[in-house]
Amino acid sequence: MIPANSQRQWGPWKLDKRSGTLSYEFAGGGAPYWIDLPDCISSAVVLDAICQIAGKKWATDDIVAGLARALNDILEPQANLCSGGNDKRLTRPVLAKALRRVKVAPVVPAQYSLLEMRRRLAPCLLSVAIDTIEKEQ
Repeated sequence: MIPANSQRQWGPWKLDKRSGTLSYEFAGGGAPYWIDLPDCISSAVVLDAICQIAGKKWATDDIVAGLARALNDILEPQANLCSGGNDKRLTRPVLAKALRRVKVAPVVPAQYSLLEMRRRLAPCLLSVAIDTIEKEQ
């Protein structure tokens, strides 16, 4: 089971693997704008999602680029949706596999100081160091 906080980010876009969505949260608050990845099963749907965002007044180049990179990394459209200029369909099992493949960075709360992060990571680092030393002997 994927933890609820399993997220990865491309610019301002965040992937929530549990819900299968990419979301953009507005700086001033309000409801996030999200893209439901299980709906992205054809090149037309993916292109429509990019064009929908690009047409928004609030969509800066960074926002559109982040979305394009996220969709490229997750869906691999050149292989799965439009290789050779041919329209393809992405099956749900292939999409599920693509979501599982995305590496998720650990979420570190912003309120932690560097000292607190070191304290929390020290046991993990010590364990890795001990394993390394034992392997070398």
